[in-house]
Amino acid sequence: MSGAPSDSRSSSAYARSPSNAFIAHLAAAGHKTHSFQITIKGEPGALTPDLYDATDHALYETKGRTTRANVRMATGQLADCRRHIPGRKELRVAVLLPSEPTEDVKDLLGEEYVELVYQTEDGGFAGWPLAYNQPWPTGVGHACRPASRW
Repeated sequence: MSGAPSDSRSSSAYARSPSNAFIAHLAAAGHKTHSFQITIKGEPGALTPDLYDATDHALYETKGRTTRANVRMATGQLADCRRHIPGRKELRVAVLLPSEPTEDVKDLLGEEYVELVYQTEDGGFAGWPLAYNQPWPTGVGHACRPASRW
């Protein structure tokens, strides 16, 4: 099947999650990280983002498997959380994956202004530091994205 992740990609993703290694990577670079809960009036429970990098004002959603479904879920989770975070126009959001996704999944993330960080074979992290070092340009934001091609 075209575009499907290879067996090595999904099996290696199952074996390890990049989140603890990435937190250590950020700490070694002097970054302060934590998580938090977002309570929403009238909603049961709370939203709990996976990781917040206070140094870069960046929110990460971590997935243990590099699949299209997981990336789609992560982008939705990030969009939901972003709406409730102070300074959201300057907030950067990223998906953290255990391996490199397909080119089409990378394109999907780019279309949604979601950055990609993934763990490399040597234990490093491609995509970090985040590429979008500046806040979105004026007029570009969650509700002001380019119109769909459809």
